[in-house]
Amino acid sequence: MLATNSAMISGVPVSIIVDFLADETARNAYFKRDRRGLHDRLQAMGVEEEIKAFYRPKIRDEVKLDQYIHQIFYNNVGYVGDRYYVNSQGTLTLKQSVSDDFKQWFKLAYEAGVVTGSRQENGIQYVISPQESRLEPHLSSLSLLLALPRPPSKIDKTNKQTMRAEC
Repeated sequence: MLATNSAMISGVPVSIIVDFLADETARNAYFKRDRRGLHDRLQAMGVEEEIKAFYRPKIRDEVKLDQYIHQIFYNNVGYVGDRYYVNSQGTLTLKQSVSDDFKQWFKLAYEAGVVTGSRQENGIQYVISPQESRLEPHLSSLSLLLALPRPPSKIDKTNKQTMRAEC
């Protein structure tokens, strides 16, 4: 049912809430606090697109519209979409995408044994060193990569052992 009325509850048109309440799977997920299950069910019901259609005349920028709709989901049920993080003010913020420069830098750093993984937290990309400390990749120039201490490889250990045996 397309939301055309202007009656709203917590930013959601009443007609959508009525549809939600009529759906047993959605209700069960909501009351079990199954945020992911609820989101998936609302997606299957077309609720996100229906709310977007309702707000689209007011918010024409699709990125801002998506963020606004996800903020409504977060405010009402606590669900945070995969593309967002919650900042210290409780506002959903779009995660930064990983740049091609970082991807190239990370590949070299990984092959060199300087990093073992990466993750994004609060919109900031971090890399993990073999010692489990974090390095911010915004300092990720090639000269920095070359300056970092490199853990010895198996070949280096073998060569050192061979050199010691020869001495």
